[in-house]
Amino acid sequence: MHRIAIDCRFAGTSSGLGRYARELVSALLQQSVPVEYVLLVLPEAKNWIATLPVSKNWSAVEISSRHYSLSEHWVIPHMLRKHSIERLFSPHCTAPLFCPVPFVVTVHDLILHAFPNAAPLWKRLGYRVLMRHAVRDAATVITISGFVAGEIAQAYGSATLQRTQVITEGVSEIFRKRNEEEQMRIRKRFGIEGPFFLYVGNAKEHKNVPMLLEAFARLPASSPRLVLVTGGREAEHLSLPPRVVRLDGVDDNDLACLYSAAACFVTASSYEGFCLPLAEALTCGCPAIAPNRGPMPEVSQGQAHLIELTTEALTAALLSPPSPPSAFDRPLWESCAEQTSRVLMNALNGKKL
Repeated sequence: MHRIAIDCRFAGTSSGLGRYARELVSALLQQSVPVEYVLLVLPEAKNWIATLPVSKNWSAVEISSRHYSLSEHWVIPHMLRKHSIERLFSPHCTAPLFCPVPFVVTVHDLILHAFPNAAPLWKRLGYRVLMRHAVRDAATVITISGFVAGEIAQAYGSATLQRTQVITEGVSEIFRKRNEEEQMRIRKRFGIEGPFFLYVGNAKEHKNVPMLLEAFARLPASSPRLVLVTGGREAEHLSLPPRVVRLDGVDDNDLACLYSAAACFVTASSYEGFCLPLAEALTCGCPAIAPNRGPMPEVSQGQAHLIELTTEALTAALLSPPSPPSAFDRPLWESCAEQTSRVLMNALNGKKL
């Protein structure tokens, strides 16, 4: 039986890359294909591994080499040879520089090209080297939106489009419209009274959370409050105006309740690869405001209020929130897995797509 390794080192993290790895791999293991998957994991992924279906079509191998480390460039090739791996799938944008087998990568965005977020020069240079290697040497490059595919072609040449396939992310079934009782429970738990606007995401430079806060501060005191579901170093240094609540460490079930209870989801992000919170919010029936740029139009399917990215436009949109979505088509992880499985099978057969 063919053996494909999947680099699951992000699966134990709470990042967007971690969610992508967990959801996609869990769905891939449900596919009926003549392949044995070998999952390369870090020790902290044990809890996730325990949730995977018991089957003979996969096994897990624990490795100690962290992502973005120098050691990954010889540790992973050694593991691939040791376990007779034929192909490698990396659900993020890195692959060993001296990979002994053909590989497939997912490029989620080119964020560090435009927003280094105070990363030191050596890290930015390393990122550029690894990204160039991934895009130019991969058998197939998977991207999560047509916008990212265009970004890759612009940065690395239009010829890359011949080896690029757009496979959108999915939205977990846990995200659905919740009833009044569940909404009241979450309000009580977090002490949220009355209507509220909701932001979900980190507070890095490109998210423009300070702009969102400035726009909110211009609203009348009678307007809904603002709830920020965000964490990290940048979030801790935000200067919050009155009637703003910051929540950290919210699990998916509670997040679905917050989406369902919110008067509106809002983001001021100037760069996204996909914007999963926007898709989650719309899936939960939450009205949404987002900038009219990047992947927002394709992700929102015409169901969000898309605006120019200015403080004035944000304030105006918050003063007149949009209606709930009427016909949002939930993107499915099962569909993502089916398409990814075909890419991996093609890679086994020596095809580029």
